[in-house]
Amino acid sequence: MASLKQQDEFVAFRESCIWLQNCFETFQHLYGSGPETEAALQKTASLFFGDLNSILQEYFFLQVRKITDPASSHGRENLTLKNINEDLVRTDLMSQEISALSDNILSYRGLTSDLSNRVVAHADKVTTLCPGLVGAHSEAELETFMSNIRAYTDAVGIALGVGPLDYKTQAGPGDVLDLIKVLKRA
Repeated sequence: MASLKQQDEFVAFRESCIWLQNCFETFQHLYGSGPETEAALQKTASLFFGDLNSILQEYFFLQVRKITDPASSHGRENLTLKNINEDLVRTDLMSQEISALSDNILSYRGLTSDLSNRVVAHADKVTTLCPGLVGAHSEAELETFMSNIRAYTDAVGIALGVGPLDYKTQAGPGDVLDLIKVLKRA
């Protein structure tokens, strides 16, 4: 049986995953919505939206790294997938489904670890002076990662008694979709 502390820690972890999904969706709407949106961004403020593209990409990979970091570091616990998993194992709530989803999520970290280490977390000298493709992966691998995150948080939420939560799409007044509408009208 899950403790209230375990549930609260998971809910906080899931909030990090929701934020990751929100960052992903913002990027997708701005830079993956097609030529009409791309033209509106170029026409409005091409330098700004070019910079924002880089910022959002780096920030996304930083967030991926944060949720997939070790369970603890420097003598302190980290609120990460591995930390949640340790608690699930300790309380005998780990399932094969959760374990498989976790492995899939961590494999994405492996795909992007060079990017995280050489570009986002550190200014690797060789990579900075001789830029090239670092941490390349496909759109399908990215989509699968995001799907695995949502499935993982649903499965853990059910195991801990807090339930699943559909957060694939987040929209509301003043969101990126409203910004795009205004830019297209301008």
